[in-house]
Amino acid sequence: MRVMLVDDSPETLEVLVAQYQLQRGVEVVGAFCEGASLLLALAQSAPVDLVSVDIQLGTEDGFALCERIRSRYPMTRVVMCSIEADDEMRRRAVRAGASHLLAKPVLSRDLKSWLDLGPEGMIPPGDTMSESERKDAPRTPQSVREIAAWLDSLSPDVV
Repeated sequence: MRVMLVDDSPETLEVLVAQYQLQRGVEVVGAFCEGASLLLALAQSAPVDLVSVDIQLGTEDGFALCERIRSRYPMTRVVMCSIEADDEMRRRAVRAGASHLLAKPVLSRDLKSWLDLGPEGMIPPGDTMSESERKDAPRTPQSVREIAAWLDSLSPDVV
């Protein structure tokens, strides 16, 4: 799996690169501190399977960057990362086209669990899923909007 990462904190970026490189079958092919550099690299590189985007990219909007990536590269999954990984951030990430939102600091086990779902794996936002929930979860990139609709349908007490 070819991965690119963007985070405005060089220290966080370094940790994320190390975390991804520890995962079997993952090749980090680019790490950037700004969205413009990432977009340029995406345009100039071989296809990338996954892009990790920090929601708060300094003066840049991580959600807008996610939307641009998904519109230009619809087969590329996007995972967003944020210290603020509450339910509203999860909804916004899914609406922007992200496959998942990882809470910072990103833990190796969380990253591994998410990556183990495979190239087409998508899970509804949340920290954990039972096997039956995972079995029923949407599995194709086209289902991102379905996940957003599912989240909107839940009562605030459930989410």
